[in-house]
Amino acid sequence: MEIGFWSGWNLVKLYFMIGLPTETEDDLLGIVDLVRKVADCGKRYRGRNRVNVTISPFTPKPHTPFQWEAQESVENIEEKNRFLNRRLRVRNLEVKFRDARISFLEGVLSRGDRRLGRVIESAFRNGARLDSWSEHFNYEFWKRAFEQVGIDPNVYTSSRCPEEPLPWQHIDKGVPPDFLKEEREKSHRGVPLRIGHRKVSASDSDSGLAEPQAPASSFYGRSRKKKVPVHSQSVPRSLLRVKWSKGEEAKYTAHLENMRVFERAIRRADIPVAYSHGFHPHQRVAYGPPLALGFSSEAEYLDIQLTAPYEPKIFERLNQALPPGFSVEEFHLLWSGAESLSKIINAASYQVKTSFPLEVALKKTESILNSESLQVKRTRKEKVEEIEGRPHIFTLEALKVESGTLLTMTLALGEGGYLRVQEILSDGLKMSSEEVLLSEVCRTGLFVRRGQRFFTPFEVS
Repeated sequence: MEIGFWSGWNLVKLYFMIGLPTETEDDLLGIVDLVRKVADCGKRYRGRNRVNVTISPFTPKPHTPFQWEAQESVENIEEKNRFLNRRLRVRNLEVKFRDARISFLEGVLSRGDRRLGRVIESAFRNGARLDSWSEHFNYEFWKRAFEQVGIDPNVYTSSRCPEEPLPWQHIDKGVPPDFLKEEREKSHRGVPLRIGHRKVSASDSDSGLAEPQAPASSFYGRSRKKKVPVHSQSVPRSLLRVKWSKGEEAKYTAHLENMRVFERAIRRADIPVAYSHGFHPHQRVAYGPPLALGFSSEAEYLDIQLTAPYEPKIFERLNQALPPGFSVEEFHLLWSGAESLSKIINAASYQVKTSFPLEVALKKTESILNSESLQVKRTRKEKVEEIEGRPHIFTLEALKVESGTLLTMTLALGEGGYLRVQEILSDGLKMSSEEVLLSEVCRTGLFVRRGQRFFTPFEVS
């Protein structure tokens, strides 16, 4: 902390947890002592040096050594918060306490059983929404829900016998229950932690033993990065380009949610996908241009880098692992090093089903195609600006269908300039905002435009 404040940093954030099973008053006083030392350290240096402290209640969770322990009651946690708050009133110090009722509810739901499904539904009907945000959390909704269903929530936060059945014990996370029991017993006995080849306990600070010194480089900047040999995970002809569709059931899932859907499906299907190197490895899957929320699609694309030669069963397994609304339609194998989808795709085609009068649509589309200019209003960062949209329209047509009018269009996409479907409807055809919202839009194709010719991403690699 001394080095940080001396170097010019003016904010330190500290996080503490209270209510652990073996906690004593000495532990709380230890928090006070440490926080005060840090705050005093900040006062010794110029500037408005601040210390922000967040104190949260401990919540025992399944599949951990404390899954059998009782959770500290709301009343006890609030009393501990008052104990700490009285002792942490320092000028350059800001202390925040997490709502003990939220932690209590978290403990109930995390260690509960299937009976809590009725409680959750009841709380929702009572008005519970967005409870992760403190400004929306209303504990009374949940309290009333427990009363309506006839369940005492304290049953789920009480201590449990290590031999009794647990609602989550049928789920195997790879950690044997005996190991968790052994770790729990060690925590109660205060068994020292093993660090390196020497056991270190809390009493070491008073024993005169010298604390291990970190290398000087870790105090004065970043330490040297270790050189880790990187072995190629790719094999020849191992890049799989996939065409997939998104139906009506999934049209309200956003781009990041689509990515998570495929990430999970690839894992479930046991596809030999390559991973990036680094502290947080990610699947080496590249996606095409994002699809607007509320649009369905017949032609989305993604590239999967494999670590093993392609097998025909991959296609079938991936489809089986995808949820309703997502479907893999086609795939091609490419050589590793092929140009990315985001780099080559620069056009997209759409179909729009609307109740807009066909006669008006025919006149408007003809007028747009015969015109050299189309001014479009686009909002960026709360500012409205006008752009020239005509060069970004390649095709535009209005057709008669049973349900009304069908518009087909091919528009520019990507860094070279683009036009949105909504902009064509509102600024080109002069539809009302309600008519635009009620229109059903489907992306029918993604293309690589070269000159006056259009190619699919399968035809360009």
